[in-house]
Amino acid sequence: MSAQEKCDKARSEAAGAWEAYASVMAAARDQRRARIKDIATAMRGDINERLSQRAAAEASRLHRQGTAEWHRAYTARQQAGCTSDPECSKLRLERATAEHEAASLDERISAARRAKQAARETPKTAREAVEAVEEDFEFAEVKLARASSEVAHEACSGLQE
Repeated sequence: MSAQEKCDKARSEAAGAWEAYASVMAAARDQRRARIKDIATAMRGDINERLSQRAAAEASRLHRQGTAEWHRAYTARQQAGCTSDPECSKLRLERATAEHEAASLDERISAARRAKQAARETPKTAREAVEAVEEDFEFAEVKLARASSEVAHEACSGLQE
């Protein structure tokens, strides 16, 4: 096998490893998004009804229903009610955590896809893209992707691009 063929094979394997890493993160992100939807459904159900009734009663005690003041009081009471309600506050925290994790995964997926693309380019470009991918302790696939990229870098260094 020629040096160029070894380089091409190593690049292809590195690109595949980065895609595998991106794929497991995409599956995890999709799980987070599904959890966010489940939480929204739960909060629109019994919890919202329970909190809404209390908030409406308190807002009506303070202001004439339908006025801007009533709506502000209602919103404030509903938010305060969620904060003091164990089930609602737990779900709110879970939703915020899942949203943060999904956004973080989106960023990491983008970086992995850039590294995948760069794996097929010059050794220098590939190495720079790999270095831009943060260390990931959640998904072991990143180790294989990094190692594959290093093999590709070594196999392709010194070849004419």
